[in-house]
Amino acid sequence: SKVKTPIKTQNIKERISNFNEIILGYTKDEALNEAARCLNCKTPTCISGCPASNNIPLFIKYIKEDNLESAYNTLRLTSNMPEICSRVCDQAKQCEGKCIRAKNGEPVAIGMLERYICDNFSKNAAKPQYFAKKVAIIGSGPAGLSCAEELKSLGLEVTVFEEKEKFGGLLTYGIPNYRLPYHLVEKKIEDLKTIGIEFKNKTCFGKSFSFEDLKKSGFSAIFVAIGAGKSKYMNIPGEHLSRLLTSEQVLENISTSKWMKDNNPKIFGKVAVVGGGNSAIDVARSVLRLENVESVDIIYRRTKEDMPAAIYEVEEAIGEGVKLNTLTNPVEILEDENKGVRGLKCVKMYQTEVGSDGRRGVKPILNSEFEQAFDFVIYAIGNDCENYLSKFKEIEVTKRNTIIVNEDGQSIKDPTIFAAGDVVTGPATVVEAMSKGKKIAHKIFEFLK
Repeated sequence: SKVKTPIKTQNIKERISNFNEIILGYTKDEALNEAARCLNCKTPTCISGCPASNNIPLFIKYIKEDNLESAYNTLRLTSNMPEICSRVCDQAKQCEGKCIRAKNGEPVAIGMLERYICDNFSKNAAKPQYFAKKVAIIGSGPAGLSCAEELKSLGLEVTVFEEKEKFGGLLTYGIPNYRLPYHLVEKKIEDLKTIGIEFKNKTCFGKSFSFEDLKKSGFSAIFVAIGAGKSKYMNIPGEHLSRLLTSEQVLENISTSKWMKDNNPKIFGKVAVVGGGNSAIDVARSVLRLENVESVDIIYRRTKEDMPAAIYEVEEAIGEGVKLNTLTNPVEILEDENKGVRGLKCVKMYQTEVGSDGRRGVKPILNSEFEQAFDFVIYAIGNDCENYLSKFKEIEVTKRNTIIVNEDGQSIKDPTIFAAGDVVTGPATVVEAMSKGKKIAHKIFEFLK
């Protein structure tokens, strides 16, 4: 059939009042119907669109044969967390965007089929033979978890260090439950513990321990995967005011139900979210679900078409009631009588020529300033890496505080230290971090041999 199998979701009126998973999985009949749409191309371009290089035609073939074990094993050859990537990847820009069917209609729902496999079949990895070397993983996000699992499968002893209370990094603290149910991340952690990976939380790299401490403790190699967790600011007047938050603060507090603690006030009234990426959309949709929030506006300086966020996420946000203000840029956060936010002063923008990034630039329209009332402003304009990394003699960092590594992911100053994920590339996708962590694990193994 040329017609894509419909994807079922929570009713829109119901879902804006809860954080339950919005997209419902395929049934067996639905998965078989959708798998039948795959053309089994001789040159499958969908694979080139996948950062993990999943063998998509092969796992779809196994779905058609109702052989979920082989389908799952095929996924696991290239992906350490398909149950997560199937939910959070922007398939429209990746595998499905390269699907041949997309040229004359809708692409095969590759993400939904990947999720179907994982929802209906999984198995724990077997405990591998012991290889007498220890590796420390700093950070338990997608790159760290993927590297840890791969190293353990190769027989190494692995310990994962995490500064927060819960493990999972971005997967736990940065993606809402309605997109990625937390129980899936928790199960992943438990599965890794089952195969012998050790996890230590509330241990802060750079504070609780250093590279030197880890080496003295017997670790032969160290993998740094701390992500990019430092929120960016716009450096405009008013950023000292109360009720100005970052996307990290909001999503972490929602994921851990810690509102009113750590000086993070409960959000109410009219809320502005500044930014146009996935974090901005996640924040806007999450805040909309909170009690006492009247409205949520996204303020973005470019056009809707230029938003980095997944287009279906943008459309769902709008459908839920989020207002989209494009070609609009804040120039000042307005202050109320109690040194809190009372609104934004913005300027309208216009598009200019196409830049090196393939997008048209924007510039402010003269005398177009206007004010709009808000009770809270949330920044979701991106992240940088922590600047404390520059103090370590074992690594060298760029001006953006990303770690400089060679083609094998090794520090150019100390070959026993490896790094990957956002701390090397800057903010990227979950699947890219996962895939890189898996590949670097093999580099670490070869180095230790």
